[in-house]
Formats: sequence, C-alpha cells, structure tokens
Amino acid sequence: MALDPDQLKAWADTARAYGGEPAYERARAAGKTKLTYEQWVAVRTPGFKRQFGDWEAARGVRQLDALAPANLDGVTPVVL
Repeated sequence: MALDPDQLKAWADTARAYGGEPAYERARAAGKTKLTYEQWVAVRTPGFKRQFGDWEAARGVRQLDALAPANLDGVTPVVL
C-alpha cells in the first residue's frame, strides 16, 4: 500500500522521534520486537494509534496498575 505525502511525512517524523534504524536494531537485538523496521515505525505513528489505540500508553497504565503502593509510614511531609 502506497503512502500519501502526509502519511509519508508522519512515518518519517515518527521514525526520527523514536531513534530510527539504530533504535530499532537495539530493540531487535534485545529481543524486544519481532517486527520489521517498517512495521516497528508504523505501529508508532499517530494514524495507527488513532485507528487501533495507543498501545504504548495502555502498556504504561498496566505497569502502573501492577505497582505495589508505597509505604509512607514515618515519612515527614514537606511543607512549602
């Protein structure tokens, strides 16, 4: 599927924002992705996230939900 000029710009901007091929290669070497470079960038574009949901934000929420509450007993509050 060919990209129109706006989609191509969004793809290039996303690739640049996420560190391009060097970042992809590091993720692949670390076993964090099985996607091709083109797929890796595509799933991070604003258009993809609009259509399918922001999976990165959802992952962050799941990670926060999994955290244990901090024990603040004995902590002195800071008064400004």
